[in-house]
Amino acid sequence: MSMFKTLSDLKKNTIDNKGGNMGQDGERIPRYFTVKSGESFLIRFRQELTEDSANFSEDRGVAHVVSVHTNPNDFKKSAVCTGDNEDFGYRCFGCEQVVHDRGWKAKQHLLINVAVYNAEDDVWEPRVLDQKFTGAHVAETIVTYASESGTILDRDFKISRTGLKQQTKYNFIPLAPKDANASIADLPMHDLTKTYKLMSPAEQVGFYIPEDDNSSSNAWG
Repeated sequence: MSMFKTLSDLKKNTIDNKGGNMGQDGERIPRYFTVKSGESFLIRFRQELTEDSANFSEDRGVAHVVSVHTNPNDFKKSAVCTGDNEDFGYRCFGCEQVVHDRGWKAKQHLLINVAVYNAEDDVWEPRVLDQKFTGAHVAETIVTYASESGTILDRDFKISRTGLKQQTKYNFIPLAPKDANASIADLPMHDLTKTYKLMSPAEQVGFYIPEDDNSSSNAWG
């Protein structure tokens, strides 16, 4: 998982890393922000992308970029790539499956804390925005906007989605500058390092491939 001091470093390194946090009263706070086809949401970023951004706060931290492998036969099975991790001997189950199936190729994800407006209840809720650096997603658009404006904390944005599966397309629209709703400041922040599982190579096999799956992938090791 990577964090960057400057936007230029972030752009150089992002060409193409379930559950929730607990609130003060012990209630589990949903982490994931899901946009279904046809839906549109108002969001407010709660962190800058990098430390050189205009409104960077050490207390809030910055966005994370993480390389993630997903089992192409089970999209619920995603975990952090360990191919560049010295602690795990630079071994990664997902990386070693790519030679057999390109569907295992890791994709970089931009993770950042946002507040999402719940129009039905008229409240802002804390979530993690997770977008890939692909044409269908808007991670690259967010980075480009931040590079041009110097900050992503001075306004609300609208994010929407159309299509399903391979036809999925996200849209990202900046709105006019305005102060954040006062209630957002009191919302808890999610720990971005817990968005995706980080496991040893030995643990990855059992996570990605069930024991009763007799595919050749089980012979890895």
